Amino acid sequence: DYGAMPLTVLSALWEPRIPRIILKTLSPELAPEHERIDRGHQALAALSTDGVHQRVPDTGHYIQRDQPQVVIDAVEKVVREARAAGN
Repeated sequence: DYGAMPLTVLSALWEPRIPRIILKTLSPELAPEHERIDRGHQALAALSTDGVHQRVPDTGHYIQRDQPQVVIDAVEKVVREARAAGN
C-alpha cells in the first residue's frame, strides 16, 4: 500500500496495430502472457490511490527509446505531484 503517493506505470502496447482477437489467433501462446503483464501493471498502479496505468502506443519494451517524451512527461508529472503534496 503506497497510500496517495504519485505513481505512474507505463506499459508498452505490444501489438498496437493488431487487434487482440487476431493476436490470439496468430500467436495464442503470447496473448495470455501479454494479458498477465498488463494485469500486473494495473495491480502495481493500484497500490497507490494516486496511481495511474498508462498504455503507450507504438512502443516496444524500451518505451524510453520509442516514446521518450511520454516518459519525460510521466516523470515530470510525478515529481510535480510529489512536490505539491510535500513528499
